[in-house]
Amino acid sequence: MEVMQCIKSVVAAANHYGRNKNDINLINLQRQLDVLISVTADSSNLRHLEHKDLLPMECLASLVNSLNDTTHSGEASTLAQKIMLLLTNFAQKNEIRHTLYHTLHITPLLATLLQQNDNEPTIVQCAELLQRVTYGEKVPMKERYTEDLLQFLVENILAAENDLTSPCLGSLANLCRNNYAVQTHIKHMDYRKKLFKKLFAYIKHKSKRISAFALSIFTALCKDEDFGQLLYDSKNINQTFQMMFNTLVKGDTMARKYLVDLFIDLLINSKVQEYLVGFPSVQPCMKQILSLLGSGEGEIVYKLFELLLSCCKVSGLRCIICKTIMNISSLKTEPVGREMLRQGQISEPFFAVVHWIGQSVESHDRAPLLALDFLKEIYEEIIGFGLISKLPPRTDIVLPKITETLMSPMGDVKTDSVMQKKCQKITKSLELLLVLCQDESLRREVSESVDEETLCRLIEYQFSHNAIAMNKTHGQLEDSQWSCKGVDVVLCTLELMLTLKKLDPNMASPLAKLLQDDRLVPFLAFGMTSDSRQRVQRSLRLVMSASQLEEFQTVTLGEAISSNNSSKHQSWQERKQLNTNSSGLSDSPYSAPIAPTKTSTFNKENVPTVKPGSRGTKRQAVDQDESVQLLIKKMQSGLDIKDARASEIISVYEHRLQSLQTKENHLQDLLDTKALALQQADRLIAQFRCRKAETEAELHKLHSLLLESEKSCEELRDQVNEMRLDREQLQIEMEQLIQDNQRLDAIADEHKDLTQVYNEQSQRLETTQKALAALKQEHTTMSEMHEMLRRHNETLKQQHDVACQQLSELEDERKSLSRNLKESDSKLQDLTKSHQKLEQTYSKTAKERDELEESIDICRENLEKNEKTKKDLQRQVSSLELVLRNHETAIREKDTLIQNQKTEIEKHNQIAQLINQLSSGKAENLNK
Repeated sequence: MEVMQCIKSVVAAANHYGRNKNDINLINLQRQLDVLISVTADSSNLRHLEHKDLLPMECLASLVNSLNDTTHSGEASTLAQKIMLLLTNFAQKNEIRHTLYHTLHITPLLATLLQQNDNEPTIVQCAELLQRVTYGEKVPMKERYTEDLLQFLVENILAAENDLTSPCLGSLANLCRNNYAVQTHIKHMDYRKKLFKKLFAYIKHKSKRISAFALSIFTALCKDEDFGQLLYDSKNINQTFQMMFNTLVKGDTMARKYLVDLFIDLLINSKVQEYLVGFPSVQPCMKQILSLLGSGEGEIVYKLFELLLSCCKVSGLRCIICKTIMNISSLKTEPVGREMLRQGQISEPFFAVVHWIGQSVESHDRAPLLALDFLKEIYEEIIGFGLISKLPPRTDIVLPKITETLMSPMGDVKTDSVMQKKCQKITKSLELLLVLCQDESLRREVSESVDEETLCRLIEYQFSHNAIAMNKTHGQLEDSQWSCKGVDVVLCTLELMLTLKKLDPNMASPLAKLLQDDRLVPFLAFGMTSDSRQRVQRSLRLVMSASQLEEFQTVTLGEAISSNNSSKHQSWQERKQLNTNSSGLSDSPYSAPIAPTKTSTFNKENVPTVKPGSRGTKRQAVDQDESVQLLIKKMQSGLDIKDARASEIISVYEHRLQSLQTKENHLQDLLDTKALALQQADRLIAQFRCRKAETEAELHKLHSLLLESEKSCEELRDQVNEMRLDREQLQIEMEQLIQDNQRLDAIADEHKDLTQVYNEQSQRLETTQKALAALKQEHTTMSEMHEMLRRHNETLKQQHDVACQQLSELEDERKSLSRNLKESDSKLQDLTKSHQKLEQTYSKTAKERDELEESIDICRENLEKNEKTKKDLQRQVSSLELVLRNHETAIREKDTLIQNQKTEIEKHNQIAQLINQLSSGKAENLNK
């Protein structure tokens, strides 16, 4: 195999360079890396590559070690770029990406290279690899490198846009997804507001990929904040949905992946589900997404099926999706649909789904599995709500694909992962048939298309090759991971045979034989003791049906169930004992706080080595733990501590509890370092085994080459004589070829001129097409911005109308105050006249004077209240001024009216002061 040969050459070159770092070995390693990069650029070449094999694991370990050993010289930076490019190609396969992150722990190494390297191409390649490796992983915040990595990513996002912007946004989106600790850390940064504004600006970027990354980060950080209401408010969420659907339809593969993940995270919220169901354009948007199934690649189709399955879980959306995919005119005519599918025309969504059902799991990974799940959801909607009469089920197209899947041979599969996926595909196909059997008419079609020989062949294969048939328990299935999936194949097949038994008389006798077969007992026992609810229910249904037969092995089944339970209990006890022993190795006294006495360094393999400090005895820790638990029980039972030193006792125990917490953290650190050391040891063992196998293989190869070389030497002697005679003939032919070559050179020159003209024309066409696409994108974004500004203008006009109403109310209050002042003036004039007339009656005037003083006090109180209202009105006017300054010139004229009101109020104050002066002057005259 070409990929394995290239990997073997890279491993050998990396080992030579690691032992002797000279220019020759470096050039050889770079040459081998270039070859493997060109081979792995096509993801289809990684299809048969298993990450558990020794050679690929050795290659990954060698690449990580070489990357760790690179320096800042020019050659080393070139080598680092090529290694990271190769690892990026390898990370296209999910299993290898998982190995790089969890087994080889490449994330700390990449974080260190990002911060210490000054070469821009190396940093860009490192950021792209970091984005690829951290996709779908949850990076812990407690790691030492995480905070510095977040700081680096945020600083590059806030900087001017460059080549680092896109990978930094993608990496930050990976770190923020479903990681509350990282989100909290970013929200507490000093420049978080600046980051939020920058992300909001990137959402409107012309690049769909950058827009998708920014929207994912913005949603994770600001969805529940006030700033996030700009996108997810009830008024704006429809525009956000439209923008996300547009990016899904027009974006590239990376943008679509991140937007699908964002959609899946948003659909967890019930409010977002309600908004999406009420979205006016949800049906056209779903139609556009369904249309992508026929034109997309395997990776993006897998993500689209994930999105569709998440939408099917929302009440109200599954019906819309079902009607959209099934209510097509071409589906109503059977011959047309079969002919389109036969010719490979999968432009229609339903035909595309059926096409993906028939694809192999070896070439398209999990896309066929999700296609089966999606089609099961569609048929559950059609059958459950009685839509068969309205929507054509088209089982005439689906059933041949299902039977083809059931009849496909399983003996050709060589790897466990592919076998596991193939068993899952067969299980999901059988589950789809069970869903179709819920309707009486469709059950007859299923019975006619599926025969008992095919189903019996599936069960016989599992009986012969499944590890569970050899009475292996749950804990003994590590070497054969597909065996658990094979149990589902057996259970689903038997359940389908039970369902079709009434319609197919030929199904009864093989079903009875299978239920009474001794080899079925381990599968039923495994299903009944499984953690899966569906397996247990299917096993119980089969046991209930089989219990009516005479030769059913009831006793054997009970013994098998008991054996599985005992093995589970034993494995649980072993894990518990292992955890107890590991915790007992690092116990320390509780009487004093634990000081951090360990030092950690990084060795050549980038794995921390730990030097632990002193440890205490286990017995003392257990006794003090029991005393703490006893005190907690007494306090919970209600026993009051009445001693005068109760507070001191509580403080002592609080101190001890804190020491317990620090001890627990210390133990956790030791366990983590121990796990890292074990992983490093496993990796070294794997490297040693690989190198030993390589040396033995090379030894045998050299021996065989020596024998072949001796035989070839004798043959070559005879060939030399023949070659001498042929040389003379070849010289004559050579002269003729030289003449022909001259004529071909002239023709080649003319061809080069034509190709140059063609390239120039094609470049012009590409530039015009790119410019047209960019203009279309700008047009859509500008239309969206215009709609947002129009709505914002309407809200501001409403605020302006409210301000006008408040000003009119203030004018009415001012007029009422002026009327009261005029009435008070008239009363004062009447009082002066009565004072001149009643000078003789001094006692009466004194009483009237008292009454006048009381009325004046009341007026003063009223004036104070008016002043308070005036201050409140001034505050309201100032707040309105801030709003009205940003509007049109008509709003500014209202500011002048407010100033006129202020002058009138000042005049009112002057009038009030004059009244006070007049009243005080009259009082002095009366006293005189």
